[in-house]
Amino acid sequence: MIREHTVDSRHFPWERLTSRTGRRWLVCGLVVACAALVTMAASGGTGPLAFVLIGAILATDVLLLYVTRRLAELPERAIDERQIAIRNRAHRLAYRIVNHAVLWPVALAVVLASFGDPNHWLAHLGGNTEILTAAGTVICQLVCFLPTMILAWTEPDSPAL
Repeated sequence: MIREHTVDSRHFPWERLTSRTGRRWLVCGLVVACAALVTMAASGGTGPLAFVLIGAILATDVLLLYVTRRLAELPERAIDERQIAIRNRAHRLAYRIVNHAVLWPVALAVVLASFGDPNHWLAHLGGNTEILTAAGTVICQLVCFLPTMILAWTEPDSPAL
C-alpha cells in the first residue's frame, strides 16, 4: 500500500498566523513598528534601526497579505457577495480612519501657520527630513494596508477543512 505524502500545515510557523490571534499579533506588531519609527525619528535617533523597522513593516505587510488571502485587493469578479461586503466594509472603515489620521495633523499645521507658528514647530518639522520620512512611511502604510489590517483584525478564524 502506497501512502500519499501530505504536508501538515501545522508544521509551518507562518500557518499559526492565519488564526485570528495570530493575525491580531501581526497587526499589533505593525502598529508598534510604525509608532517606533515615528518616535525614533522625532527623538533624532535614526540610523540603521530605521531601515530595520521599515524592513519589518514591509515583511509584516507581506505576511498580512498572505494570512488575509489578499481579500482587500482582489477584483470583484474573483470573490463572492459575502466577501465583497466584508471587503467594502473594511475599505469604508479604513477611509474614515485615514481621513481623520491625515486631516487633523494637517488642520493643526494650518492653525499653527495662521498664528505665525509661535513655537516654531512647523519650522522644526519642515527642516527635519527624518520626521517627514517616517511620517510619510506611516501615512503610506495607512493608506495602502489599513483595509488589510482591518480584515486581519475583524475576520473570524476560517473553518477547518
